[in-house]
Amino acid sequence: RDGKLFWTKAFGVKRTKPNEPVTEDTIFEAASLTKPFFAYVAMKMVESGELSLDRPLCEYLPRETIEQELGHSLDLEGFRGDWFRKISARHVLSHSAGLPHGEGGKPFPIFFEPGTKYRYSADGYFYLQQVMEHLKGQSLDALMQKMAIEPLGMTASRMVWQDRYEKEAAVGHDVLGETDGKFRKRTEAHAGATLYTTAKDYAQFVIAMMNDTGLKPETIREMLKPQIDVSKDVYWGLGFGLERNPNGDTFWQWGDYGIFRNYIVGYKKQKIGLVYLTN
Repeated sequence: RDGKLFWTKAFGVKRTKPNEPVTEDTIFEAASLTKPFFAYVAMKMVESGELSLDRPLCEYLPRETIEQELGHSLDLEGFRGDWFRKISARHVLSHSAGLPHGEGGKPFPIFFEPGTKYRYSADGYFYLQQVMEHLKGQSLDALMQKMAIEPLGMTASRMVWQDRYEKEAAVGHDVLGETDGKFRKRTEAHAGATLYTTAKDYAQFVIAMMNDTGLKPETIREMLKPQIDVSKDVYWGLGFGLERNPNGDTFWQWGDYGIFRNYIVGYKKQKIGLVYLTN
């Protein structure tokens, strides 16, 4: 509220065997809440001139790197190389690149000409991740730590599993309260999915978006500007979903791993928002 952390509360249990309550310091898998957080760092590279929103991403990487990831030549018959060569960071961040969301195939599927439609895609975010890692010569984990996690004071958060999470992390459970007691210990960062965080920590990022912290106001305006239509009054910006409703313009994102189900929503003008993380 008013662009500041106003209230936090913990409910339920972080694991059932033994029964331990969730606390305000409990670590959750953020799942797709990772995507807009990654977009924030991508836009820092846009501001610095290291990355262009509209230059084709294939121009940043060696051809052999691209072909290795695709699993075939750029010239493979049936592959829409003409569309692939148009894909930019703007397309990826707005889910308008036409790239898949985990669907494989040979040739690698591209579902439409970039910039013409909306199609949610984690594969696109990973493609941009590879470009950013190549440009910086660092892993995404290191980039996110230096460019977002530390500056925003998100002391509990990391893009890969930490040993300290053994005691602090939530374990997923179903309606019957059952759990296998196992954590998914991600050792490699993925732009679309691997953030570990707390509600308090992630709120610092949402607050940064409200208060133009870490990016120029015009950059955040660009992130929260509709880039592609999704449905009536719903759009995608650069990293966030957007909706225009009677209460005002919102930015939002869900995170869903089946067990871990999360959601954030913010109203920039009113400087109010909500973060919830569940297991």
